[in-house]
Amino acid sequence: MPGTASLYARGRRRLASSPRAALLLTLLGVAGCGGPADDATDARASVDTLLSACAEGQPTVVLESLTEPARNAFVRGRTTGEGCNDVLGLGLPPAPPAEAVKPFEEARVTEVESSGEIARATIEAGARRSEVEVERVGGRWLVTNPAVPTS
Repeated sequence: MPGTASLYARGRRRLASSPRAALLLTLLGVAGCGGPADDATDARASVDTLLSACAEGQPTVVLESLTEPARNAFVRGRTTGEGCNDVLGLGLPPAPPAEAVKPFEEARVTEVESSGEIARATIEAGARRSEVEVERVGGRWLVTNPAVPTS
């Protein structure tokens, strides 16, 4: 499908134009170059990339960060913000599209626990917290299921 490739390229360019996202992409590149990488660090970087894509309203990049069950949850949202909210389990109130992505600008990964091919990442956005499961799939860490709110 010719349109998909151009959407992918545009999403990558927009993601790379953000200073936060550029740093994350650099860290991901370095992690892949020097021997065995720390699983928790790689899982964290993947979730950070997802948060950046949510904050910037980049649905193509968001979808690249998810397995099929999480993608299904994401696409049920009417906007990128709603889809990210559903996947990340933050329980944010409905908001217009431009406002719905704002909480993700401040969202951060506070903790990652890794056990081989599976990791759990705790995300905070303001007073809201949730946990996402991240799984190594084909050498990449992807969010596997819609998250569970923890507060």
